[in-house]
Amino acid sequence: MTGRDSEFWRCVACAQGEAEVRHFYGAVLMCAVLLLMAGVQAQAQTVAPLRLTERQLESGFALEGNWDFQGPRGLQTQIEVPGAWERLYQSRLPVFGTATYRRTVMVPETMRGKNLQFYMEMFAGSTLRIYANDVLVGYNGAYVGSESRVPHFIPFEVTQQDIEIRVVVSNFKLQWGGLVRPLWLGRSAVITQLAYRRSINFNVIFGIFVFLCFFHLVLFVFYRQDKATFWFCLICLSASVYMEFFALHNLEHLVGDIPLEWSIKGVRLGLYSIIPCVLWYGHALAPEYFSRRMLRGVSLLCGLLALTVVLPARWHTSLINVWFLMAMGAFLYNFYLVIRLSTHRKLHFYVYSSLLFSLVTLNDIFNALGWIETGYYARFGVLAFCLTQSGFLAWRLQNNYRQALQFQQELSAINQGLESLVEARTQEVNQKNEQLNQLLNFKEEMVEMLVHDIKTPLNVLLELPEDNSHQQASQRVKNLLEQIVRLNKNEQADLPLQPDRHNLNTLVNRVFQVLQSWALNQKIQLTNLLPTDVWLNVDGLLLERVLQNILDNALKHSPRGSEVRVTGHASGAQFILEIIDDGPGIPEAVRQHALEKYQSFAQGDVPRSSGLGLYFCQQVVLAHGGDIQLLSGPQGGARVRLTLPLSPVLSAQYFAFENQQLRALQPYVKRLQALKSYHISELKPILQDLAQFEDPQIQAWLAALKVSIEDVNETDYRKLIDQGSPPAHR
Repeated sequence: MTGRDSEFWRCVACAQGEAEVRHFYGAVLMCAVLLLMAGVQAQAQTVAPLRLTERQLESGFALEGNWDFQGPRGLQTQIEVPGAWERLYQSRLPVFGTATYRRTVMVPETMRGKNLQFYMEMFAGSTLRIYANDVLVGYNGAYVGSESRVPHFIPFEVTQQDIEIRVVVSNFKLQWGGLVRPLWLGRSAVITQLAYRRSINFNVIFGIFVFLCFFHLVLFVFYRQDKATFWFCLICLSASVYMEFFALHNLEHLVGDIPLEWSIKGVRLGLYSIIPCVLWYGHALAPEYFSRRMLRGVSLLCGLLALTVVLPARWHTSLINVWFLMAMGAFLYNFYLVIRLSTHRKLHFYVYSSLLFSLVTLNDIFNALGWIETGYYARFGVLAFCLTQSGFLAWRLQNNYRQALQFQQELSAINQGLESLVEARTQEVNQKNEQLNQLLNFKEEMVEMLVHDIKTPLNVLLELPEDNSHQQASQRVKNLLEQIVRLNKNEQADLPLQPDRHNLNTLVNRVFQVLQSWALNQKIQLTNLLPTDVWLNVDGLLLERVLQNILDNALKHSPRGSEVRVTGHASGAQFILEIIDDGPGIPEAVRQHALEKYQSFAQGDVPRSSGLGLYFCQQVVLAHGGDIQLLSGPQGGARVRLTLPLSPVLSAQYFAFENQQLRALQPYVKRLQALKSYHISELKPILQDLAQFEDPQIQAWLAALKVSIEDVNETDYRKLIDQGSPPAHR
């Protein structure tokens, strides 16, 4: 084949390929045109006009079925009314936007010139606009532009047979959007009657809930022991709040249009609170069958859901699905309780009514999710539950009242028998008391007579200076008699104290002077290791007697040539005083009972004592608010530890204020005078106010006042207040 021939055939092949390409693109273009025409035809297909008869308009007709729909995201199709957009979009989350419903209705010629009106129980959305032949005949709120979710409808006159209905719904806050209830059309009078019947239906149920709520609230106020009444009151309150904001909106007649945002919050609060209230109500009736842990968990979850109402409606509206899941879980738990409580005869009212309530609630949830289309009947289920439970509570209250009357009669009969028995026993006790008082008086007289008779010869012995040993023995006998008298008085009444501020070193040195001659005879060293500036708030004479008794015991049990030491240290507001000897110590078995009355022991050649010395010491120390302990010494021997109250140095100071300072303190001192030193909670704010003064003398006075309050020292407290009072008020 020549080159010219090959070139010819190559050109022919190219021409054939270009022709094939042109045919291919032509076929594709033709298919596209056909598909476009098919789409235009599909979009052009609209719902056929609905022909209504005069009879249908006279009784009212629900415009259910397919409507032309132009929805969010540019979707154009047909939609079933009633129904939510989410079912069409196959979305579990809310679909926000604006949609338009269209439908043509043909009315008879005889309706021309007559008034028609639309009606709808409820719509799901933020705004609603209904047009008939482009005339606005329905909108939400009391005026156009209101945020209320309550629909209002305007009667319109029929001017032509064809009525083009256009419904514009927008939703930017609710869980569902669209016409979720059918749109009714009919004569204006018929529609008004239909709306009135619907309002009466809801308001009667709402009124029953409100009445039951307040009635059982009053019952709970007067009978707080019955927690079931309180929880039943909250159930009725939750149902009332839910119905008011979901369907009735009676508050709008009082306060004006309520924004959709607030309506949603009210519905959510009523919805989220009803389930935990029902469960806690059951727990109040039969606590043994309900798990408190489960109830707390459900209550916590519902509380968290309720807190979400503070968020914008669009943020928390999808959380209703969480509540649906929780409600279905509560239904399963309730079904489980029905099986458990079926044998509990007294709870049959609760069991079966709560089961009915759960079934109706579950039906409404399934309808809301689009799984079934049986209708919404939750209000009737809650009404049946509340009516049944109110009758049950009334029956139970009546039984309690009858039982109370029966118990009252039985107690009255028992009291009559007890009165005579108590009277007889009282006479016996009075006779015994008289005999006991006579014996006590006789005992006191004998003790006083005995002490008086013995003290006379003792005083004579004490005046003899020749024999120191006789004087010491006589002095100990005299001290013993005085202890007996004091103990006798202490058993009849509180030990009389005369507390004052005393230097501990001075008291110890006085006792050392009394015992020094005896200690020298025994060659025992008395050593005072106390600080010199220790001040106690004690009865000086009684404390000297206590120290003398303890040191006397230490000298009796210490070996010759040993040492008896007195030492101590401060611990907070108290002083720890210790007396230590080098004797054999106190055995553990004896130490446990040594402080009891008439308990004594002897070691070696030491004679047995009367057993009153340590008992007297304990009584005196306890009367001062202190403590006494018998311990072992660090290197053997005995150690007696006394805990005694310190006397604050500041409380003993005297503050001489100038007139200007007294005037500044007068309002605070007046408040302090009305209080006691132990009124801590009332004194704290006054002390805080006094802290604002920068005057050093006032600050020192305030510090002393705080010390008296901490020690609950009423005497020092009153002295300091008097020092801060003007002379005319003292």
